[in-house]
Amino acid sequence: MKINIICNAGGKPPAKFYLNKVKLLLMLLLSVSCFSSLKADELNDLTSELIKIRGEVEMLQNEIDIEKNALKNRMRAIELSKAELSNEIQRETLKIKQINLSIASKKAQRGNPGKEEETIKSGVLDSVEIMKKHIENSLPFKVEERLSALNEISDQMNNGAISSYRAVSRLWSFYEDEFRLTRENGLFSQPMEINGEKRIVTIARLGMIMAYYHYGESDYGMFARESSGKWIVRPLTEKKHIELVASLFDSLKKQIRTGFFELPVLGVMEVKK
Repeated sequence: MKINIICNAGGKPPAKFYLNKVKLLLMLLLSVSCFSSLKADELNDLTSELIKIRGEVEMLQNEIDIEKNALKNRMRAIELSKAELSNEIQRETLKIKQINLSIASKKAQRGNPGKEEETIKSGVLDSVEIMKKHIENSLPFKVEERLSALNEISDQMNNGAISSYRAVSRLWSFYEDEFRLTRENGLFSQPMEINGEKRIVTIARLGMIMAYYHYGESDYGMFARESSGKWIVRPLTEKKHIELVASLFDSLKKQIRTGFFELPVLGVMEVKK
């Protein structure tokens, strides 16, 4: 007795088709075993058919798994491309701010000498405020230190400790430091609040597009951005994610700062409150 099931659709039948076929054959095997008149070659045919279909199901499942992994890799690559584009936008935005500051300074020099100092001073204060907003919205890395450096420039200029020209020079250097952050990968320490408790954690920062943190023996997490634009810290709980991030920390400790790293990347919409 040989069972032939014909599939009219083109290409490979879906996995459900194979599963139903296996169930049917199993039912037939169980039912025909009750009949003593069943020939041995007929039983062998059914058994061979079942083994063949089981193999086809396993092959199809393997293909599905391969496709799923390929899709995950493509999605990860897209997320990284988006992050790199965001990083590039940050760099170009900083360049524009530098240029505007330079233009304001040169315009002041060509204008009324008596108003030159006040014009430059006003430009510096405006640039400081713009940069503060940039820092508050960027990856939360050493935020207090960066804001403190900006406040020091404006405070010293306002109380006469430095001239407006000196303030421009220091602000320009600050912009250059911000550029450097976007190109820098490495390990850094900073205080951070986790579960309502202040801790000194180690940060693995990749430019200013993403960062992971580590404290204790095996506690890892990452910085994730909500759809509102707010950055939050998110502990990693999946074993695979923890292993991937731990490997990154190990590589950075060994001064391996370039290469291919597989990392958990959580899109904006994946972050849940």
